[in-house]
Amino acid sequence: MNGNPNRHHAAAPHGEAGAWLRKQRHYWQITQAELAEQIGIGEVALIDAIEQGEVAMPEFLRDAVALAFSIHRDDMARYCDEWYGREAAKAA
Repeated sequence: MNGNPNRHHAAAPHGEAGAWLRKQRHYWQITQAELAEQIGIGEVALIDAIEQGEVAMPEFLRDAVALAFSIHRDDMARYCDEWYGREAAKAA
């Protein structure tokens, strides 16, 4: 993890989803590296970029993230639709 709490800001394009992921990870008391391993990716940088709101959570990770945090996959899909649907509306 980058360690700079000021790096994330409200203007980040995917900030809402990133803040949610960070909050879940902290609730479950796991590091970015542990989450990356648990969801089957070797890229801590991807977890960090999602949390910083720099990139959207890729669709191929959504089910794994839901499983990691004991969230039903339909709920995870709804959350992503809400986050990324709002972002698309703002961009229009």
